[in-house]
Amino acid sequence: MNIFEDIGKDDCILFLGEGNFSFSANVIQNLETSGKDVDYCNIYTTCYQSADKDATATKTNNIDYLRSKGVNVLYNVDATNMEGVPDIKDVRFNKVIFMFPHIGGKMKIHLNRELIHGFLASVQNVIADSGLVIITLCKGQGGTPLDPEVRRKDDTWKVLDIAQDNNFMLTDIFNFPAQNFKNYCQVGYRSLQKGFNIQDSMVHVLLYRPTPVFTPTASLDQIRIESTPEREAGEEDLVGKEASQCSSSSVNNSPKNIIKSIDCLTLEADQNLDKVSEERVSFAEREARKDTKSEPLQLCPLIHTHHLSFWYNEPVSLDDLHKVARACLGDIVVDVKFLSEFTDGKRLSKTFEITYKSVRFPLGPKKAFELHYNVLGKSLVNLFQVELR
Repeated sequence: MNIFEDIGKDDCILFLGEGNFSFSANVIQNLETSGKDVDYCNIYTTCYQSADKDATATKTNNIDYLRSKGVNVLYNVDATNMEGVPDIKDVRFNKVIFMFPHIGGKMKIHLNRELIHGFLASVQNVIADSGLVIITLCKGQGGTPLDPEVRRKDDTWKVLDIAQDNNFMLTDIFNFPAQNFKNYCQVGYRSLQKGFNIQDSMVHVLLYRPTPVFTPTASLDQIRIESTPEREAGEEDLVGKEASQCSSSSVNNSPKNIIKSIDCLTLEADQNLDKVSEERVSFAEREARKDTKSEPLQLCPLIHTHHLSFWYNEPVSLDDLHKVARACLGDIVVDVKFLSEFTDGKRLSKTFEITYKSVRFPLGPKKAFELHYNVLGKSLVNLFQVELR
């Protein structure tokens, strides 16, 4: 059974941007044929237009069929403002399905990105815990590495960037099984009642998972608290014990003593590197794990590289920066490189390159830069009294 029809009896399902309602009608027809026990009163199918807009015999017949099964049919539903729709704002949906979203017209790629952004920002208000958002796009539009038509990034809708900046992670992607929906007649080419090519279209499955809150490290004590994981009662806390010993031997919080303490606090994190590497699975490996109950992992995690430059009084080494980065941001810091040193004749400055990546939660471009500057950068200010450039 495909993801569109994998519906539990008590699941709430929302279809958006239906147009002529042929896709949701076809899904219901398939469910009827399969004999699956589904409460159709929990299914909502919507379109952006008013009831009398683009009225056709196909649209009328589909609406009549859906209503005869008890499906809720709604008009004037803006996918970027679902919290403003009285009939759905208080419902929590297990799946929200948006087939071929498009702003209309030609050569409006920036507006289509804004549509996806607005949709994902709004759907957070109506998605259930562990609910899925399903977006189907024509080949090449999404811009993922798994798309059958790979385009330049600036010629795509940048689905990965937009999704992760809105706290959604891509957990699955596959070709749209058009052969299972033979009564689906998609229209909307250039805002007309005209079909468009859906061959090799891609279904993007997104899971809402907010990025954990990271804050700048203000002191050695804060690093100790935030770096030590919770343990079962009675379990020996070797990292905490070592950290305590390091702390007690440190008479002051000079940079060298701080780094000595962070060394102790990151022992366990370094020991977990093999586990982290194992989690960075390929698409094929992810497919093989679908039937397990393991934590969902992110497909095609974004990689972000940023430079960090600062003036300093006491030298900050590559090893120092790596240890502070791991202590305050964990394993999303995958690489730290020293790039250059500079002086204006009075002060000394260093520039480092830091690379970020996460498979366990969304890490979009905006969030990555925020963590880079406001968490790692300000931690260095707090610990080493550097001045960010």
